[in-house]
Amino acid sequence: MTTTDTKTFGLVGLGAMGYPMAQNLARKAPDTAKLVVYDLSTKAIEDLYAEYPEKVVKGESAEDVFRQADIIITMLPEGKHVRSVYIGSGTNLKTVNLKDKILIDSSTIDVETSLAVKAHITQIEPSASFYDAPVSGGVEGAAKGTLAFYIGIEENDPNFPIVQAATRLMGDENKIIPCGKASLGLVAKISHNYLGGVMNVVCCETMNLGIRAGLDPKMLYRVLVAGAARNPLIEHGNCVPGLVSSAPSSNDYKPGFKASLMAKDMSLALQMAETYKSDLVLGSPAIDLYRKALPDLGDYDFTALYRLFEEQKVKSSS
Repeated sequence: MTTTDTKTFGLVGLGAMGYPMAQNLARKAPDTAKLVVYDLSTKAIEDLYAEYPEKVVKGESAEDVFRQADIIITMLPEGKHVRSVYIGSGTNLKTVNLKDKILIDSSTIDVETSLAVKAHITQIEPSASFYDAPVSGGVEGAAKGTLAFYIGIEENDPNFPIVQAATRLMGDENKIIPCGKASLGLVAKISHNYLGGVMNVVCCETMNLGIRAGLDPKMLYRVLVAGAARNPLIEHGNCVPGLVSSAPSSNDYKPGFKASLMAKDMSLALQMAETYKSDLVLGSPAIDLYRKALPDLGDYDFTALYRLFEEQKVKSSS
């Protein structure tokens, strides 16, 4: 199979990220291409079909997508959902001809589950290829088609041009990164989100500190953006409402990357650190804060953590 003779794409999982990813596939795939989709939400399937009736094929199940498509992307919330679709009760891939098919999982899940899925696929059909390819960029990046893809694939893998071409339809071509062997895409994403999660805590602390000490928020913003502490969270996604008009905080912390998902990814980082005997000094206190935010702020952007500081709901561990 070459890039040019691939005619059918598939996507399983039309949630907050998967739906706009599917929109980009439908818009940018060749005119002759079809996109087979499936989600537990029939409304999501119908809505996408209504937008792109000439491109979208309504799958009857995840198994149906695997049966019809040449390149299948899955975008699911957690490892248990990925396991269900590829191994468990959700799908019986042993009944599907997977010969030469390319399976790309863009979910952010634990490494062990991803490797188990790859082993399962290889056992069923050695010619099929499974790649972990989690994304970064949030809902906005998914909508704009500017996602970064961290792919567990070697750059010299013969399938890389095809995987690259497929992910380019949903992402920034300069941010499609082959990270190496299987599971290293996930290692990259979990490491990335661990840093982002901890940085967000520090950004919230810093803004709260300066404001409580009497500094005007706009002036503090100018200082931080001008100095060595400058970072994308402070500059573009600032947690204080009104400082950056495009930031989720200026729109009631929506849309964005949900605090509940950041808590999940921080948990994955701590799990990975335990597996590989890597010390994470800031991990435990950071995830405690995210968990504290979940009852009220779980569906809001993760920068909504600032509200805990603003409302003095953070208990010092010192």
